[in-house]
Amino acid sequence: MSELPRFDPAELLRRLSDAGVRFVIVGGLAAQSHGSPSSTDDLDICYARDPDNLRGLAGVLQDIAAVRRGLPAISWLIDTVRPGGGFHIHFSVRTDALPSRALWWASHHIPGVKIWQNVFAGRKWNAPAMQMNNYPLNRIVVQLAALGVSEFLVSMEHHSKFLTCSLIGKKPEHR
Repeated sequence: MSELPRFDPAELLRRLSDAGVRFVIVGGLAAQSHGSPSSTDDLDICYARDPDNLRGLAGVLQDIAAVRRGLPAISWLIDTVRPGGGFHIHFSVRTDALPSRALWWASHHIPGVKIWQNVFAGRKWNAPAMQMNNYPLNRIVVQLAALGVSEFLVSMEHHSKFLTCSLIGKKPEHR
């Protein structure tokens, strides 16, 4: 089993710069550059949203196998689709009971719980947690409507503790 790659913000910044991506650094690294003693393990940037810059950013993110999470990712993804182009968004919706959700919360917020879960399940003590984001379908539909997408197909598949949903649609020709 290979270890996760070491976080190297200098390498990420070099790649963004080499690709001509226009951005500014915000968050923890920006605070550190101004003397803050805080620590961080991520890189937060604000980037220009014109199509050429988005393509450059998308290229770098694909190259490093980055994973974008959260509802804002949907708008970002649709923005990268050409007018009249199609899209497919695949996401999950949790349906498991409260105790399972409470254990998930504890494993992500209480030190030591994730280690205990890994050992109990027979995994390495420091095995990474799987990220299962919960996206409310109604909020996704509202985002699509705000982007001018009025027709799309929804397909759902039930699993033991969650549903997976696929949204297939077409970005409008003109907005």
